[in-house]
Amino acid sequence: ATALFLFVVTWLFTKVGECLPTTHHATNYSKSSKYIYRSEFDNNGLAVVEKKGKLALVNSSGVLLTKYQYKEIDAFADGLALVRLDAKERKDQLYGYIDLNGKEVIPPQFKLAKGFAGGHAAVLNRSTWGFIDKTGKMVISPKFKNPGKFSGGYAIINENEIYDKNGNKAGQFLLNGKITQGFSNERAIAQSTSGAFHITPKGLPAYFVKYDEITPFIGNIAFVKRGEVWELSRSTGNYTNSLKFKRANKNSYIEKFC
Repeated sequence: ATALFLFVVTWLFTKVGECLPTTHHATNYSKSSKYIYRSEFDNNGLAVVEKKGKLALVNSSGVLLTKYQYKEIDAFADGLALVRLDAKERKDQLYGYIDLNGKEVIPPQFKLAKGFAGGHAAVLNRSTWGFIDKTGKMVISPKFKNPGKFSGGYAIINENEIYDKNGNKAGQFLLNGKITQGFSNERAIAQSTSGAFHITPKGLPAYFVKYDEITPFIGNIAFVKRGEVWELSRSTGNYTNSLKFKRANKNSYIEKFC
């Protein structure tokens, strides 16, 4: 069953085209002897280097893009990386964001902050969290105690509340279990003691069957496994239809559902 699942996923990525996103692999860049590297080069050809305990960003040509002034430089997401200033006092170690050129597009000003996802980043304002956009504008007012990251247009807040990009509460997951993976194509993954299942932005089950394993939706399809049988699942509005997957008729499934 596992081999069949891997075969199906591989076949989908090679045959479906636009239905599934392509993956990108980092190129092997040469490191300059001038620098002490604290990370490998990422897919953008950027790496973190260190000097006297302070961090900076360098490109694959060996050009230093920032000053050595950071205590933290996170991985890039949505074209921006979270950085924390290096300072003697903790109150001065503020968080901000740099772009792929090393420019501080959102200057360090936050006591605590998280990386961007889905065009939003969570920042702490006094004792509660809000969300800023990529210009640094506060687009969702601080009111949260435990913010999550946006994916598929929604964020999981306080572990079981679901909010949209406008800061409106779309729903809440009130069943036994917890949300284990964010939204993709209007579906998130929840796990209970009796199995895994997809939920809608309202926090309701997309269907009333529990599975041993499920995958996120890629385009409008996902895979679910019960026992040793994998099924191909298709999202349709607020409903999810599933069919047992057989290798022999994979072509008709893809043409019909993808």
